Amino acid sequence: MGDQGGEAAARKSRAIAPNTSGAVHNRLLRLVPAHELTDVLGMAERVSLRPRQIVHHWRLPMEHIYFVESGLISVSAKVGDDRFVEAWLIGSEGMVGAPCLLAPDDKAPPHRRVVQVGGAALRIPTRTFL
Repeated sequence: MGDQGGEAAARKSRAIAPNTSGAVHNRLLRLVPAHELTDVLGMAERVSLRPRQIVHHWRLPMEHIYFVESGLISVSAKVGDDRFVEAWLIGSEGMVGAPCLLAPDDKAPPHRRVVQVGGAALRIPTRTFL
């Protein structure tokens, strides 16, 4: 429990300084009104995305929401015991975490999200974002 304060302080030190929407590289965030964008950016930390990095495992709770700034994340559907098929891609036009907003009662979304092309994203803990 004592570590939570340290985590919060570390997250705050990595938080994105509020800027104008012109400095935001995610096209979805560019549509957010400036006063709300400041709040969102205050919750976010910029992270690197590495190829083959799994940002969300199949049927596990989503711990973070990602606003992709560069790179590509694939969303894969499970079709067999250890087989997944790529269903769609998310780039700088979108976000990883839409199921948290659209179906908040579903704690275990049915797809896996994997980085296909490395880059960067703004990451926000799901609970904080909601």
